[in-house]
Amino acid sequence: MTDFNKQLIGLHILVAEDNLFNQKIIQKFLNLLGINVEIANNGKEALALLEMIKFDAVLMDIDMPIMDGITATQQLRSQARFAMLPVIALTAAVTEVERNQYMAAGMNDVISKPVNPTLLLSALVRWIKCHGVMTADKDIGLECMETDSPIIDKQSIEELPYFDKTTLLVMLGNNQDLAVRLLVDFKEDMENFPTEIAAMIAAKDISSIRAHIHSLKGVAGNLGALQLQAAAMLLGEQIKTGLPTINMVNDFNAVFVKTMSMIAEQSQFAIAAPENTGNSEIVRQSISELDKLLKEHDFIPEALLNNLKENLATAKFELFIRLRKLIYDLHYQDARLLLQQLVILPDIQEAL
Repeated sequence: MTDFNKQLIGLHILVAEDNLFNQKIIQKFLNLLGINVEIANNGKEALALLEMIKFDAVLMDIDMPIMDGITATQQLRSQARFAMLPVIALTAAVTEVERNQYMAAGMNDVISKPVNPTLLLSALVRWIKCHGVMTADKDIGLECMETDSPIIDKQSIEELPYFDKTTLLVMLGNNQDLAVRLLVDFKEDMENFPTEIAAMIAAKDISSIRAHIHSLKGVAGNLGALQLQAAAMLLGEQIKTGLPTINMVNDFNAVFVKTMSMIAEQSQFAIAAPENTGNSEIVRQSISELDKLLKEHDFIPEALLNNLKENLATAKFELFIRLRKLIYDLHYQDARLLLQQLVILPDIQEAL
């Protein structure tokens, strides 16, 4: 991906995506490549940002609340100044019929979720080059055409591994801890999913069931939860003709429960508090280096965080836990403010 990186450094891309996990993965990936990213939670926010900021391209999710990606694309294409702005759809398991619909709405290309990093970068390079942001290169890029969704059944799901984090780690710059943090957050966020689906079935709310399943399908794929993604795809296909049966729901729930159990097993995120008085000189050096990287919205090496943790006094450890979460959640400005508290807080807490 080095060649892509050189061509994309410094670009400004708008990502319209309503799911927090997908936002984090895509933003982290693009930031690692030197691309500036703004996030919109729906089509309406995307249009508002386009009014204020000049972007080189838009990555547009299809199914979003308030305003979906198709409507947002149609509205921006109605303005002459956005006629040449590359808009690339990101959506789960796109069919040829759906792809044609997105293209008719004014999108330039379609990338299916889970996002293939090479296909995404290829599409960005190709379409941004086409619109004169970079020098022409007709041969660059790979075809992003998607075919109809593969046939998924219970047996084929069982043949899949539960997890394959290869693509996720590529997207996160091989940051193993961040990958685990995202999986743990996903587990916590999804705890009530089966109960919510059951309530929707009882209310015969087909549209909400489809929206929930669609959202889960995309996130599970991006996180590498292959069996859960496939089970969501199968359930999504089954409910196209009506409410799911008890057996359908039980099959899905079995995969869901096993996936959550495996996340719990592999989550090694708990950090032991260091039992020492701290090394203030090393801490100051680490904080200075970390603050510079945060200010520049640069990649934060795990080794730097570990070095800070190992040399902190026990009294500062709770602040470090909060700092690390802010960094993993890409809240860099808040992380910089917390760094200042680490500097001010004394190494020894006085007894009350």
